[in-house]
Amino acid sequence: MSFEELKSSLTCCICMEIATLPVHSNCCENAKSMPPACLMCVRSYLDLNKPFRERPYNKKSWVGCGCTLNPRQKSHILYTHTVQLDPIRNLLGPSICPHEGCKAKCDTTAELRRHLKGTATSSDKHGNCQQAMTSCKYCSFFEKRCIVEGEHFEENHNYITCILCNLAVPKMRMKEHYEKHERELSNLKSSLIEQNIILDSLQIENKNLN
Repeated sequence: MSFEELKSSLTCCICMEIATLPVHSNCCENAKSMPPACLMCVRSYLDLNKPFRERPYNKKSWVGCGCTLNPRQKSHILYTHTVQLDPIRNLLGPSICPHEGCKAKCDTTAELRRHLKGTATSSDKHGNCQQAMTSCKYCSFFEKRCIVEGEHFEENHNYITCILCNLAVPKMRMKEHYEKHERELSNLKSSLIEQNIILDSLQIENKNLN
């Protein structure tokens, strides 16, 4: 197969460029024999980078087969990564991360797939893409990975168990929680001193002198 034939077999049917992470539609058998499309082209076409509630209920398949898709489904129901084309795609040069804030240059499609999915290994040149859209593994929050695993995690899921009251307290609010206990303990101490249950520092000092 010539170089031009290789390029033709991997031309995205949406952007008409060499497909980055080629995928095929799962809508029907005819779709599986159609040319592949870029992962990000498909996700953009189906509004999959938006939260579920903001996606349309119906969209015609991008391959032109006439099938109607429901973008509010999970992505693995809508499309399949065409991994059998990976060796051919790798012959055509590096796979570049499509996110403007990243543009990591991956040697193989498999590496780029891990980079976007959030499963990069220690042997990969690039870690997980911080610009890729992802869902929080603790709740339904959906945003860029840098927000989901950063600000959102710190504010909503990074908890410390208080050894005094056994409550799970967000780490960012632990100082405030500690100061609340300080005030409570100070009030308790004052109350016990008034009831002569414990001595204050001055009483202890006088007792020692006597």
